[in-house]
Amino acid sequence: MRRNTVLALSTVVVMAVVAALLIVLTRGDDSLAGVSVTEGEVPTINVDEPVEVDPGDPKVDTLTEGDGREVAEGDYFRANYIFADGETGEQLESSYEPPAEGAPASSVVFEMTPSDEAASPQSAPGLPGGLVDALADTTVGSSVLVALTAEDFFGSDVYDQAEAQGGADQLPYTREQVLLFYLQIEDSIDTKADPAPKGEETDLPAGVPSPIVDGDSVTGLDGAGATEPVADGVFPVITGDGDAVEADDYVYANYVGQLYPDGEVFDSSFERDAPSLFSLTGVIPCWTNELTGQTVGSRVVLTCTSESAYGEGGGAGGAIPPNAPLTFVVDIVATL
Repeated sequence: MRRNTVLALSTVVVMAVVAALLIVLTRGDDSLAGVSVTEGEVPTINVDEPVEVDPGDPKVDTLTEGDGREVAEGDYFRANYIFADGETGEQLESSYEPPAEGAPASSVVFEMTPSDEAASPQSAPGLPGGLVDALADTTVGSSVLVALTAEDFFGSDVYDQAEAQGGADQLPYTREQVLLFYLQIEDSIDTKADPAPKGEETDLPAGVPSPIVDGDSVTGLDGAGATEPVADGVFPVITGDGDAVEADDYVYANYVGQLYPDGEVFDSSFERDAPSLFSLTGVIPCWTNELTGQTVGSRVVLTCTSESAYGEGGGAGGAIPPNAPLTFVVDIVATL
């Protein structure tokens, strides 16, 4: 199975840590009485009777209700999933399958919002609108089974356009075909929470650019007296008491980036008034190396050599010239 098939179509679903012994999960109601889920090293969906679902009316069974926070629209969440045919139970895609040869299987991070409204689609894709509605009120730790039509999943516009162009038979599923998702939510980020850093304040060492703070925002860095040449480093301004960041985490952060030591600001989530989500394995090496080990709730200053940033090619649409050292202020709001 190749995970990118469903992700490319903005499909999303979730399931998580499985028991060592096989267990058939019980359900909270009988709306999907003909379907059961058998847990194991790789869980399976069992269809005793083909599922019937009306367009616009997904069926949802909460198999296990978690005791974590409710995942609200706009939140980020980490989950495992199985995507299956509603008539046969055939597994079409699963996060339990390695995404590439030699790569480990892993859970996936999504945003609980329609696909076309996702804030960080490269880091965390959104969901089809029908699935967002179906997952309303789901809590962290829950395992959920959802059945909905392909039209509700992909959107009626996809089918209308394909039919108008005579290509409906090229789509992978008919409008009425029922799709099943077994999902379990492992963790989430509350994007409505106050993103301000919380912790013990620390004086910066001499020679490190300092944040320029304006109310709740950081507008840049004061590099007067900054050390030259720059070296990679991380310098806490506020040390939070949350979990330590791990090298493969997704980091939800507010930040401002500037040419070292006090040049032009080339990017700022503070200006957008919303933190961003990053996979720490998908950012510049300076971020990956220096943010690892820092704690949630912290505000830190990063200094980055050109070699650990954008190198000879520069970046940010030309705003970062070739061979430019950089400096950042990063507020670590949360991790997944």
